[in-house]
Amino acid sequence: AGRDGESIYQLAGGNALLVTELLKAKGHPIPAAVQDLILDRIRALPLPARDFAQLVAVVPTRADPPLILGAAEQVEVCLAAGVLVPAGNGVSFRHELLRSAVEDSLSPVRRAELHRRVLRVLADLPDADPGRLLHHGWLAGDHEAVLRFGRIAGRAAARQGAHREATRHFRAAAAY
Repeated sequence: AGRDGESIYQLAGGNALLVTELLKAKGHPIPAAVQDLILDRIRALPLPARDFAQLVAVVPTRADPPLILGAAEQVEVCLAAGVLVPAGNGVSFRHELLRSAVEDSLSPVRRAELHRRVLRVLADLPDADPGRLLHHGWLAGDHEAVLRFGRIAGRAAARQGAHREATRHFRAAAAY
């Protein structure tokens, strides 16, 4: 099909149905059939669980305990519905493709609001990754957070020898 097999596998998590849909959807990042499938599941959730699933959708990889604290009921509803799965000591979407479909379905205002919520929670943690804080600050449109965490993340990346990453972080901060 002329597509990168590794990226298809990563997006679909090896799920044959998702792989097939990705290969059929030429030029579209998220196949309509996949988006419809996950969004139907999300719409069927009670509103608090739907809100929680949307919050998890703006968090790449997984939502860790600080983000799910106080949401035990919503976590259980989302797990029971098959929308989320346990991931380490947190929760995530089963496949990156599903997470992306939910995130892409959010309005820009709702997406920024959710990134602000994540940023507020993570910023209070003493060991929060400045790169994650920068990511959420950028997508929340929080210029002060981008400036602050971009410089911190850039210095940390440079100390580790990750110069391209450091450059991206410093460029984000330099914009403000």
